[in-house]
Amino acid sequence: MAVQMQALARPLPTPIIDRTGDDVPASGEWISLRSATTRLLLTGDGRYAKKQGQREATYSGRYSRRGSEIRFVDEFDFVLTGEIAGDTLRIGEYLYRRA
Repeated sequence: MAVQMQALARPLPTPIIDRTGDDVPASGEWISLRSATTRLLLTGDGRYAKKQGQREATYSGRYSRRGSEIRFVDEFDFVLTGEIAGDTLRIGEYLYRRA
């Protein structure tokens, strides 16, 4: 009896919704309130890069947004969720403000 192997299906990424209703766009540069040298750059095409000090891209990956919720997925498929409220981005206990 032959066993057929099927490729593991990866979930499709959440569609990017950068502006819905009265929401502000997520794209742009965000500065950490803990350290001004830690910054997140969110591009309009759903990519992000985190800069810490002199290191240009400490972390990078993609992001998607639905309303005020934002979801980050890095190159290792590690997922973080956050929330945007006005000019404040909260990811867990970390707070960022729009540059």
